[in-house]
Amino acid sequence: MFVAGAIFFLGGVIETVITTENPHWLLFIPYQLTSHPSSLLGLLLTLSGLALLILGIIVSISCALERLRYMDSLQKAQTPKKKTNE
Repeated sequence: MFVAGAIFFLGGVIETVITTENPHWLLFIPYQLTSHPSSLLGLLLTLSGLALLILGIIVSISCALERLRYMDSLQKAQTPKKKTNE
């Protein structure tokens, strides 16, 4: 998901910069809304790529935390329990 977002984002930015001479900038996102379909395509690619990047980061952190919890439970199950003779 992260890789697809990076490709979409870069494709949208490159498409917008190539097709327009002087794009407007919103932070680091170039956009130029004209009647030409390529301006809308560039904006949609950029925004969907940014959304996929953010969602990819969230999903990877979630999976890493879930894996950490699973590995902790495996480690607890594999450690021998001490028996006390009292």
